[in-house]
Amino acid sequence: MGKVPYYRVGPCPRCGSKVTGRYIQRSPFDFGRSDRDIIRDCLDRGQYVRIGRRGSGNAYCGSCGHAWTEYISLSFISE
Repeated sequence: MGKVPYYRVGPCPRCGSKVTGRYIQRSPFDFGRSDRDIIRDCLDRGQYVRIGRRGSGNAYCGSCGHAWTEYISLSFISE
């Protein structure tokens, strides 16, 4: 078993919800992978993601819809 990346997004600064996620941009190395496959991989690791939104931040709240910019820490966890 290997290690996989895990990105931690803090609680929403507007409503305090912990149902938060990050926006990800398609990588040039995602050859042949659909948005659905990328999202499924992240959900399997317990991460909420949305594909490619620019301008309003890199994090979002699944409860109230607020988007903001924050430092999202990266850890590596066991599969």
